[in-house]
Amino acid sequence: MADSHVASPVRRHDDDDDDSPRRFKIRACSSRSSDAEANRRRCRKDDHDEHLNWDALKKSINGLVNNVNVASIKDILPELFAEKLVRGRGLFCDSCIKSQMASPEFTDVFAALVAAVNTKFPEIGRLLLVRVMLQLKGAYEQNNKPQLLAETKFIAHLVNQAVAHDLLALQLVTMFLQNPTEGSVEVAVGFVRECGAMLQLERFLAIRPELVLVEQRDQFTHEISLEGELDPETNLNVFRAYPNFPEDENGYENSKRSIGGSESSENENRKRSIWGSESSENAESFEEQMEEIWTNFFNRRMIHLTIMSGVRFEEAGLMKLDLKPGQEMELCSMIIECCSQEITYLRFFGLLAQRYCMMRKAYQENFEKCFVQEYSNIHHFPTHKMIIVAKFFAHLLETDTLPWHVLACIQLADKGTTSSHRIFVMILFQELSKRLGIRQLNERLNDPGLQGSLDSIFPKDHPKNMRFAMHFFTRIGLGGIIENLREHLESLEQQKPTSSGFECGLESDTESSSDESDK
Repeated sequence: MADSHVASPVRRHDDDDDDSPRRFKIRACSSRSSDAEANRRRCRKDDHDEHLNWDALKKSINGLVNNVNVASIKDILPELFAEKLVRGRGLFCDSCIKSQMASPEFTDVFAALVAAVNTKFPEIGRLLLVRVMLQLKGAYEQNNKPQLLAETKFIAHLVNQAVAHDLLALQLVTMFLQNPTEGSVEVAVGFVRECGAMLQLERFLAIRPELVLVEQRDQFTHEISLEGELDPETNLNVFRAYPNFPEDENGYENSKRSIGGSESSENENRKRSIWGSESSENAESFEEQMEEIWTNFFNRRMIHLTIMSGVRFEEAGLMKLDLKPGQEMELCSMIIECCSQEITYLRFFGLLAQRYCMMRKAYQENFEKCFVQEYSNIHHFPTHKMIIVAKFFAHLLETDTLPWHVLACIQLADKGTTSSHRIFVMILFQELSKRLGIRQLNERLNDPGLQGSLDSIFPKDHPKNMRFAMHFFTRIGLGGIIENLREHLESLEQQKPTSSGFECGLESDTESSSDESDK
């Protein structure tokens, strides 16, 4: 009895020693489970907050799209850009399509809205176009005439806004008339009525002036074929959790600032912060700047409409426009832009520019600035536009509307010019030769008052540059205007070099010429 009584405490002590590691393991497991539970709760809270954010984004986009009209579209666009459009691109496309289907009479308004968004987010414009095309194909296969009429009208106005390419319109008309029925012919006629106005002489009639919100050069046109595989990306319409939601939020804020500014809580400050001005003084200056921008924008539109509505240059009643001093540049640039948009050069625009230069010196000075700007950016132009612009300025030079000293910006040398610059110079001088003749052109170029302005075209600083200019004008068939340059080069070669530098120049030029001939 005594032995057993003494042994029992020892046995309990051994049990405690055996259970202590197990107890620590249980505590560690319970600690890890509590941390995991806390993480799960935190994740559930983050998912809940993110879901609320998604619902708010959906309601905001739907509200903005549903409230858009001709009068409010300019106010809605800044608010729309302040939303997370990249995340909600599926919501935006779905809302636009449903709203257009419910109100087909506002199709041109929705197309203008999409065109403005497409300039900032081309992937959104492409997604919407893909979804509209897929719905159109489904309606065509199901012979759903009301939906087909609505979808074709939407695509027609997207073509008018240069969001969709013209070839898509041709494909649709071909599809409707391939197996003509009474319904398909009716749809084709309605489609051509909507987008066929772009083929008329007065192309601007296809879009209401109030809905022309994007310059043609700023638009991104999508070339999508009906025969290709199209993915509507319907998964973008439903909520999904983002693993890096806070970082994405910061990214959206930065992109919002890059587009227009930061978002504010109050509506008035929000409109100001969209464009990056928060203080009252900055807001006032910003409003003045925006007013000036919109004034210039509408002036350009009115100038475009007035120019294109005239049959002869005397009928272009641009003097009736209320242009303030300092806005002459808008008229000059729009005349050049309208001229370059034609298929070939029309003398109408040259006569129009000549008329305004003769009326006011301010127009002449601005056309001089335009010449320098166009020549500097000529490498960005397509070839046909480059030719038209060169012929336009050749007319102004031939009629002495522009002073010939504007040619000082042209540098004809092997280095410092591109093929586009040389093509522009070639067309310019060939057109001047055609209009004036070689003899009269020579007289103009040899005018003593112009020699300083023409040194960059007919250089006399180095034999290599002289030979390059002579070779250039000989190749384009204008060797008759370089006689003085050729005589000057011959006289230099006959003279004995007076400086080692000039001799080195001749030797280096001869060596480079021999190397080029060996090649």
